[in-house]
This record gives sequence, C-alpha cells and structure tokens, in this order.
Amino acid sequence: MLPSRLLPAFLPLLLQINSGNDHELNESTALLLCMLLEYILINLKTQERIRQQRRLRYLRYAEEQRELGQIMFVLHTSQDATTARRRLWRKKKSVHWWETIVPLYSDKDFIENFRLNKETFKYVVDELRPFIEKSENNNGPTFSTEWRVAMTLYRLSSGIPFNRTANQFGSAKSTACTIYHEVCEAIEAVLMPKFITFPTGQELKKNIEKFKMKGGFPQVVGAIDGTHIAIIAPRDQPQDYYNRKEYYSIVLQGVVDANGMFIDTFCGMPGSVNDARVFHISNFGEAIKDGKIFKPYIEETLNGTNIPPLILGDGAYPLLTNLMRPFPNRPNKPREQTRFNYKLSQCRVIVEHAFGRLKGRWRILLKRNEHETHKLRPVVQACCTLHNICTSNGVPYRNAWTDDEVRNSLSNQPTRVNRIVQGPRAEQVRNAIITELIKTE
Repeated sequence: MLPSRLLPAFLPLLLQINSGNDHELNESTALLLCMLLEYILINLKTQERIRQQRRLRYLRYAEEQRELGQIMFVLHTSQDATTARRRLWRKKKSVHWWETIVPLYSDKDFIENFRLNKETFKYVVDELRPFIEKSENNNGPTFSTEWRVAMTLYRLSSGIPFNRTANQFGSAKSTACTIYHEVCEAIEAVLMPKFITFPTGQELKKNIEKFKMKGGFPQVVGAIDGTHIAIIAPRDQPQDYYNRKEYYSIVLQGVVDANGMFIDTFCGMPGSVNDARVFHISNFGEAIKDGKIFKPYIEETLNGTNIPPLILGDGAYPLLTNLMRPFPNRPNKPREQTRFNYKLSQCRVIVEHAFGRLKGRWRILLKRNEHETHKLRPVVQACCTLHNICTSNGVPYRNAWTDDEVRNSLSNQPTRVNRIVQGPRAEQVRNAIITELIKTE
C-alpha cells in the first residue's frame, strides 16, 4: 500500500485509467512506475541505515563487555584463588561434631548413631573406598571416604531430613544429598552381591537343619514375605502406588534364612501390586518354579514322598512344589491343618522379625521418602545389605529400636487368600508333611 502523502498525486492517474484513455494510460503507467521505484529505493536506503546503526550499537556493547571482563579477570587473579572459590561456592559450615565429638564415642555410642560398631564401619569404608573416594573437586579439597559413609549411615539410621543431616556434618544440603545417593548406589553395586546370596552346598544343608530345629518343619530353606516402604505420591500414575493400607508405597519382597538374613530381595513394584503378583514378576519367583535355585537339590523322603527344598509363605502366595503356604483360616478347621499352619508359622515368623529389625535399625524406611522412585531402590537395597552386614558381624540390635512406629508399619491387614495350586505334586508334598507333623505331635 502507498503511503498517504502520495495518494493525492496518484488520484488523477487512477481516474484516467478508469476513463479508458489509452494514450494517457501509457504515460500515467510510466509515471506510476517511476514513483514506485523512487519510493522503493528510498525505503531500502532507510532500512539499510537502520541496520547499520543497530550493528554499530551491538559492536559497541560487545566491546564494553570485553573490557568489563578483562577488568574482572584482573581483579580475581589479584586475590587468593582458593579463598575466592570458597567464598563463591561454599558457605562456611561447622564440622566440629564429626571431627571432634565422634572420635571420642565409645562403641555403644557409635552403634547408637551409625548402627555399625567401629570395626564393621572400618570394613565398609575400606570396601567402598575405591568406588567413592575423591581427592578434590572444583571447590578444592573434598570430604573423606569416612565422612561420606558416616553421613550416609547417619541419614539411613535416623531418617532425619537432608538439611539437618547436612548441618550435623558441616556440608551443604545439595552436597549431602548427592553423596548419600552415591554411597547407597555403591553399597548396592559392591557389597550387596557379597552379602545377599542364596545359600548353596553346606550352607543350604545347615539352613535346613536350623529351620527344622526352630519349628520341626522339614526341608525349609527360607521364608518369604513383602513389606511396604512409604513414599510421597509420585507425579506419574500415583494411583498405582496407593496400597491397601491407604498410603503410597513401593513393595520390598524379601526371602530370609534361618539366621534372619536376607538371601534374596526384590524392590520397586508399586504399592497396589499384591504379594503374589510381585512374586511372579521377580527373578526369584521364576527360579523357584523350576527349583534351579537350590544347589544341590536335596530331597528328603517322608511317608513315601520325596520332599524338595521349600520356601514358606503366607496365604497370599500360591501353593507350589517348592513353596508351601498355610491353609485358609476357617472355623472348625481339621486338626491336621491347624497343626500344619502352626508349625509353618513358627518357621515363617522369622521373615517378619527380619523386616522389623530392618526398619528398626534403618529408620529411613519408616518415613515417607521424598526420593524419586528410581532412586529409592538403591536406598532400600543398601539397608538390606547393611542389615546382613550387621547380623553376620554380630553388631547388637537394641530392642528399644523396635518401637510402636516399627510395629505399626508391620501390622498386616487380612490377606487375600491365593488359591493357585501347581498341580497334584504340590498337594502331595503338603499332605506328606502333614502326616509327618501329626506323627511328631
């Protein structure tokens, strides 16, 4: 569109065009084209002048910034480099408690704060040192391996928030959070394969004998159960994590031996998934169905039936050849079924005790964890590993740690009975065990 100041000059020309005068039309057209060309040239010159002025402003601004940068560089390099970094990146924190008070702790006080005795703590530090030790970072010297492990143990045992943990150990909250997850991941990767293993050979045989001494139930290798680890509702699909106890959680499935140590763990399924479904999804569930996990595959003949190695579960689990569960609780239940349930419960209760000690010792598992779900699994697995390390090294467990909070977290609501039976072989094994238990009544 032509600017408004040119419209009066073009108005007569437009009227002539409409009148149909060809001669005047040709002259008018030429004049119109000349005026348009002149306008376009003027407009192009104006735009080019504006671009040049803008470019000069940008160049002048860049030059000013370069000069300012040079001035700042001279000022920073004229000061002590270490002091400048420290003032910029790290506030001064007090490490008095860790460096002065903790070294004076007795073994009893050390266990109360870190759940490990000093000897076991040194072992864990030495095992993890090649994987978590750092000599320095961008801010200069960093925290020692001992500090890293102790801070993580303190957080796991107390369950207090990161800001209080960081203040106690003289670090920033973000630093404590980062190191905490690094140590938990290292425990899962380095120590868990050494301390959470399924028994084989003589260890498997000794385990069967210990269970038999506890409750008289034959061929028991371990007891299985699940427990919930409370979390804050995740952003993605929170309804999947809302469990039957009416809070958000993930599920920890644990298999425990006769000493109360975990021999298999599976963690991370949403809280709404029942124990039987978690069992079928887990690697342990797949391995138990074909019995390949038992090495050697020791059988004992009772009443003409070969009894394989067994895992004991509650009513939520299926009845399999290698997995025994109790009969449903019904009025007027036959005497032999009551006897079977009682003996099975005597042996299976050890997994409930193990979960109680796990949560009593590592109270982070009692809190509504704010971690993202994919970061929580290493934390839970680290707690299970440390539980086994404490048990195998004879670190005492204090009964005061099993308080009402622990007991409430373990309280069970009525379990939905699983009626799956893996063929007649599973019932044949159970019937042979019932006959044997009645004989020894």
